[in-house]
Amino acid sequence: MMGKQALQLLLAGIHADLQAYDALTSLLERQFASVLQHATVQLADIGDEITATCAALEARRSERVSLVDALLPRIDAPAAERMEQVLRQLPQPYREAAEKAWTMLGERIRHCKALNERNCGQLLVQHELMMQVLAPQGETYAPR
Repeated sequence: MMGKQALQLLLAGIHADLQAYDALTSLLERQFASVLQHATVQLADIGDEITATCAALEARRSERVSLVDALLPRIDAPAAERMEQVLRQLPQPYREAAEKAWTMLGERIRHCKALNERNCGQLLVQHELMMQVLAPQGETYAPR
């Protein structure tokens, strides 16, 4: 694959991921609302959408790693550092836009991770409460 073509695919993947993380943010917010409402059917549907979105994100991440490997075949460094090296090689007007998009992507990833942790925490709290109700520890009433 030619370097220019690999760069185009790389940048297109970053922009696609930006949109996908916006969608994932929306899904995670909907998931949280469904958790609070105990809407199990909605939770299952949203979970399927989250799974599909994450699968697409993972596929593009894997493609991005392959493209960076094709562009920097001899550099032994972490993936994020290699990506930054690729972006630094772009001509100036493209470099600024690409670096900005890459930074935004990192921010969206961290935001979605925080939302996911919040949702998981809420689910765990609800699960623990349900377990206490369904399988109480000790006596419900004072012994006679």
